[in-house]
Amino acid sequence: MRVILDTNVLLSAILAFARPESAIDEIVDSAVRGTYALLTPEEVIDELVAARSKKPSLIRAIPEGELYQFIRLLRTIAEIIPRQREPIPAVLRDPKDDFLLTAAAIGNADYLVTGDRDLLDIRDQLTQPQILTVAEFLALLQAIEQ
Repeated sequence: MRVILDTNVLLSAILAFARPESAIDEIVDSAVRGTYALLTPEEVIDELVAARSKKPSLIRAIPEGELYQFIRLLRTIAEIIPRQREPIPAVLRDPKDDFLLTAAAIGNADYLVTGDRDLLDIRDQLTQPQILTVAEFLALLQAIEQ
């Protein structure tokens, strides 16, 4: 099972480090254990750094060292999908998220886990990747691990 976790999910994971046993923590732990293959586009890593540096609430909540420690973990456990140099077709209402669908196609992702409404709103129109919320993906993982 090949999975992309959207930037908003990964930011939640960084914030959840202080709260082990959270749903998002379980999702990251499952990736570390190899329950699924985590795919991470370079653009997602760029977005993690940009989000933390632009939002005062994230600057306070996520020490810079923790962010880079998490990125090192991602680079260790994930298959990194290179940044796309070619123009990406516009598909979504928010064209800044189109790279995720391109990365999913390149990485042959089965699932894209997100909290982004623009992505969730088109999920009935796609067969691959399936677009899931964190709760839906957690339920899938729990069913697999039983």
